[in-house]
Amino acid sequence: MALGNRVKTLRKRLKLTLEQLSERSGVDLGTIAALENRDSIRSKFAPQLASALGVSLENLLGVTEAPDTSSQSARCREWPFSHIEVARILALSPEDRAEVEADLLYSLEKIERRSTKKSKTTKRAAA
Repeated sequence: MALGNRVKTLRKRLKLTLEQLSERSGVDLGTIAALENRDSIRSKFAPQLASALGVSLENLLGVTEAPDTSSQSARCREWPFSHIEVARILALSPEDRAEVEADLLYSLEKIERRSTKKSKTTKRAAA
């Protein structure tokens, strides 16, 4: 898949308009539209676009494959966090994303442990 097609695919996956991608990347809207429509294979704006789309430059250029997003666990049909835009997460550096993921996993495990304790207490009280 060439660069223009990758940009368009990622932009649509993030539900970004051309205008929004232009604002995030600092690349002129017409330049992005031309890049997508001509399905260009390279662009001097690739680093800015990759950053705005939340992927590595290598991934955007097709040097490395994108992670498989076809599995149910890799994608979310409905973003459950109304106060956090998914684009904000995707715009983070890989290190910052890993930190957010670790924090979220810690919080989930804490809540699950608390929920398990409540469940056991309720069962004991019923017995």
